[in-house]
Amino acid sequence: MQQITLISLYNEICLDLRYTSAMFRHDHHQTNLLLFKSMETNTPSAVPEPQKQEAGGFYGESTYATPHELQLLLQTLNQQNPHLIVFYFSSDGYGLAQFFTDHIKNELHLPVLWAGEDSTRSPNENILRNDMICIGEAEYPLRLFVERMERGEIPVDVPGVWINRDGTIHRNPMALLESRLDNFPFPDFENQNKSVIENDEIHPSLFPRKSRFHTHLAIHASRTCPFTCPHCGHSHDDLIHNDHRAVRLRSPDNVIDEIRVRMLASPTPIRFIEFLDENFPLDHAWIEPFVNRYPTEVALPFSARIQPAHCDPDILQLLRNANLMALTMQIPSAGERILRKYFNFPYTREQIIQTAKQIMNAGIKLLIELCSDNPFETEEDRKATLELLCELPKGYAIVESVPYAFYPNCTIHENAFMQGLLDKIEQPTGCHAFRATKTSEYDFWRQLHKLAHFAEFDKPTLMEFAKDGYLRRNPGILQEMLFNLYHCHYLNGNPAIDKEQFIQHLRIQLAQAENNTLTRALNI
Repeated sequence: MQQITLISLYNEICLDLRYTSAMFRHDHHQTNLLLFKSMETNTPSAVPEPQKQEAGGFYGESTYATPHELQLLLQTLNQQNPHLIVFYFSSDGYGLAQFFTDHIKNELHLPVLWAGEDSTRSPNENILRNDMICIGEAEYPLRLFVERMERGEIPVDVPGVWINRDGTIHRNPMALLESRLDNFPFPDFENQNKSVIENDEIHPSLFPRKSRFHTHLAIHASRTCPFTCPHCGHSHDDLIHNDHRAVRLRSPDNVIDEIRVRMLASPTPIRFIEFLDENFPLDHAWIEPFVNRYPTEVALPFSARIQPAHCDPDILQLLRNANLMALTMQIPSAGERILRKYFNFPYTREQIIQTAKQIMNAGIKLLIELCSDNPFETEEDRKATLELLCELPKGYAIVESVPYAFYPNCTIHENAFMQGLLDKIEQPTGCHAFRATKTSEYDFWRQLHKLAHFAEFDKPTLMEFAKDGYLRRNPGILQEMLFNLYHCHYLNGNPAIDKEQFIQHLRIQLAQAENNTLTRALNI
């Protein structure tokens, strides 16, 4: 039996890590999960100001570790003394992973392997920073890797694992994908052997203290997005599996069985289900058995993500009847030149509007995720996005604006090179991917686009704002306006929860409680 510690940086869900842990446990190995901070704190505003940064810590663009947090990590690992440490991280965690790895090797002399999105997308660079990385889906490669470690072998030829040994790099091919996702054990959300490091302390817990996932259950119904958008971290445009089974679905029964198991095991009541798939399964063959079981066996409200033009009104109504509350749709831009030439986005402006109407007509909340800070866009492209957002039916909400990521050697980075835009992107401290150099122009358009979904602003007003030179030079005015609007309309500023609807829901609950037989008896 091997002792393995898996560490997730700024992602308390990290389903990849939890599936890998479950696979190890299935093989009777001992695992410990260490969660370093939460997704909500992965923002530049959470990083201490330079004058408050302590020597000996790590301070990146949106991630950081104090010297005390570093010592907590090292002390915990020293106590566990694992045979292997596995880090899972995205681009934002690259610098932090390197910081931790260097200290672990120098002070504890324990073997460290990197896995996850960043190592999959940039293996040639990461193998120079760490001796071992896993590319692609990790369950089977790491299972074989640990099995051979246990036999005392030096596993330099495991598919999906790269090894840098004595100056020789063993670049092994990608492992074959599991075609039946139901064969995987459910991800490891057990209460035992989980710890969180945050705010200069460590405590046993499934999640960080303020994480919504104490009451929200996150799950995947599929693996690998069917689209190859070069701006998206889930894209596999540069990842060649040589396998027609890259996009796979779990069975509806398997999904619902996992939800039920996790609801029963959760130490806190689960109140909401979040499907994290980039494109939720929307074909009749999958949906019908799902909606036959979900309303009676789970019945909780849930949300999902979809792509435009993949909505059947009949399916949407089935899902709404099953308690689907919200669908998130990403819009990278409304400039058709940009969408076609650089981003492989196969949808037209009309299809986006039609999809939005279909979702809202079904009584489902539409959440829009925008992509921002795009150096490929011109003034006209940004205006086109504003016009599109103004033409969508009111009642949708914009949840966030995600800056484009430019991974070296990936399509989007190559396009930037071909268009002579490399001088307009930079690599933030601690990140692997490049991003557009910050400008007030980007800030201005990001805020203006978000204003479009509020009923207080019509299209003519916003188009006038777009011409206003003073607002362009001072986008903080729009930012303050947005802050107040979000907190006026939404609970705690969260656009997924309308304040008025929340209050109405509380009124209904109160009325039900007042009519309860026990309540009436107590009043007597």
